[in-house]
Amino acid sequence: MEKKSSVALIAVCFSLVFSMILTAILCSTSFAKMYIHLNDGEIITLPYNRSDVQKITYSGDKGTHTPLAGSGDGDELGYSSRTPVRSGKVTLKSHNYPNHAVRHRNFLGELTELHSDLDRQDATFKIVRGLADPAAVSFESVNYPGYYLRHQGYRIKLHKNDGSGLFQADATFRQVPGLADPAKYSFQSVNYPTHYLRHRGFALYIEQGDGDLYRSDCTFTIGPPAWSR
Repeated sequence: MEKKSSVALIAVCFSLVFSMILTAILCSTSFAKMYIHLNDGEIITLPYNRSDVQKITYSGDKGTHTPLAGSGDGDELGYSSRTPVRSGKVTLKSHNYPNHAVRHRNFLGELTELHSDLDRQDATFKIVRGLADPAAVSFESVNYPGYYLRHQGYRIKLHKNDGSGLFQADATFRQVPGLADPAKYSFQSVNYPTHYLRHRGFALYIEQGDGDLYRSDCTFTIGPPAWSR
């Protein structure tokens, strides 16, 4: 009887110690979140049972790696320049013209400054899983739902998704580290893999090339949506 009481006491003490350690961890991280980065760029939160983990980041007051800011639009990934963005409303800005944003105008892709509400609406897109490749991304207009940025004749245009394989391929881009700055992003065409989204003369194209100017023109930052109403 005395032996059973000792075992029970040890079990209770172990449980209390474990509870104290767990409480200390939770308090020190201030409700930190764990983000699991998979090899294809997808981000998930705990619990997870995937084997294709590339890295793990935390968002909290202590031990933060790759800070994650809330988007204010329902997605929990945020807009850190080093964080793969897989969903949510965003605005893309030029690396070498940081006051200029990617937008559509007259159903063509352009790079302009944003002054009016219409400018800001035209420059806001919803990033979704690639229409032709779920490991890539597509850009859906927020003020023309169902319309996506796609290339046609190497020019970037805003067209309605017609469901064809060609349209889906033309509207899908692989999100890769920026050619001019790996902390930013470049977007590689999935059906013309040597071609990247770039601005030239403030118009948007997919083109192949080399040199500092080309790499800068192909590099963008991903930021919060210019239009969030």
